[in-house]
Amino acid sequence: MRTGIKAAAPTGLLVLTLTLAACNTGPTTPTPSSIDLTGTPASNKAKVNGTYDLDATVKGTDGTTIPSATVTWTSSDTNVATVDANGVVTIKKLGDTSVTITASTGSVTRSVQLDTYGLDLAVGTYNLAVTDTPTIFGTIFAKVRRPDGTAPTPAAAVTLTGPTGWNNNQTVTLNVPAINLPNKTFTAATYASPAVAGTYRATTTINGEVYEDTAVLDVAQVLPTPTNVTVTAASTTSVSATWNAVPGATTYYLQVYDCTGNLNSRLACTLLTSVNVGGATQGTLNNLTLTAGAGKTYTVGVRAHTVNPEAVDVSMPTTYLVSFAGKDFQLP
Repeated sequence: MRTGIKAAAPTGLLVLTLTLAACNTGPTTPTPSSIDLTGTPASNKAKVNGTYDLDATVKGTDGTTIPSATVTWTSSDTNVATVDANGVVTIKKLGDTSVTITASTGSVTRSVQLDTYGLDLAVGTYNLAVTDTPTIFGTIFAKVRRPDGTAPTPAAAVTLTGPTGWNNNQTVTLNVPAINLPNKTFTAATYASPAVAGTYRATTTINGEVYEDTAVLDVAQVLPTPTNVTVTAASTTSVSATWNAVPGATTYYLQVYDCTGNLNSRLACTLLTSVNVGGATQGTLNNLTLTAGAGKTYTVGVRAHTVNPEAVDVSMPTTYLVSFAGKDFQLP
């Protein structure tokens, strides 16, 4: 009899336990069906150095929010824009095309295309061989794009601030008319002070909006100066010259300067004419009005660039290097 009681009790308890376990089964998590994105900038226009906090809301097939869903963020071009695990987007530079930010959970995705605008700055060295000992100055390459994708008008002055010790710790204002050109880029050399390694900041204001960017100058990166600059023909109306190719250069400018009375201060020479000859290592300048005689000294200059500053909507370089060398001549 005691054996029967012992057998009945465990069986009952076992059945009760199984029944309770079945009753405690929780609700099924909805299957993700869509993602809503908020926090995108107006008209999807994102400014260089701007940050945008995007938020992704995952919803199920019944339209209810799934707060437990894990969202992964990606950028189509991390050189242009990065996005962290929380959906914070940082615009690093101008993109040649729209950059796509995507939120995903499982096989469900939602993307937004951002068009970048603002000021994008690159700095580098200007290896200027106007004497026997070249001097290294700084040079800038900036690209400006307004929210509608156009180049800014009218021309805007650019204020450049350098690291400690550069230009006696004073800013330099660069008036760059080329900012109006359809290529949306401008370049300038800063002769105010020899180049100093460190961070430079360029700022301009267009239609009341401030555009700015920073770049770090490595003074060790230097483009060799053109060599064997030779005047092959010269008259009062035209000058032809050749030179050796510079490793790393993509574009050359052939120039003529009037250096009469300024042979000891070449930066004071007067530029008479300049032409972009592309990647050629020879060229001719026409329609000049030069004066013959020993009293006039001219210089043929060759300026080499790692990026063509006149290219339309050129991709931004990480470093912009320029060099220059010249050859004096006189007309008999």
